[in-house]
Amino acid sequence: MLRDIDDKPIGFKFKLINEAARKAVNDSLREKGLTFSQMSILLYLTDTCSDGSVKLKDIEQYFNLKHPTVIGLVDRLAAKGMVVTWTDTEDRRCTRVALSVKQQDIKAILHDHHAYLDSIFEKGLSASEKEQLSHLLTKVYENFVSSEAI
Repeated sequence: MLRDIDDKPIGFKFKLINEAARKAVNDSLREKGLTFSQMSILLYLTDTCSDGSVKLKDIEQYFNLKHPTVIGLVDRLAAKGMVVTWTDTEDRRCTRVALSVKQQDIKAILHDHHAYLDSIFEKGLSASEKEQLSHLLTKVYENFVSSEAI
């Protein structure tokens, strides 16, 4: 159901976009047994782990998520055999996370889903509109971060 949202507040538009994006990605990932949040963590692991692993705390900070939420996501990914976890040998208070050996090739699949989502966001936009949208969204994000709303 398409809603007329032209006269709605910007915050409401962001909410609708977020819900629609999550639904589109969740629908496309269902056959792989993944969710939007799980895909995001797997992408983070494939893109940022130069040494092959990260601390749970890094995931919490990057996604601005609470510890129990990250533990739940990582535990579900571990149960599916997609990641492995272990106690950091240098700091026993930390848990490290990495892609499992069998999931090392998942990067291409995840990036395909990421590209699919971007194509939906950018559909019908000119190159200058895409650049302007990116710039404006960055400004909105910076406004929240600078006001300590996040």
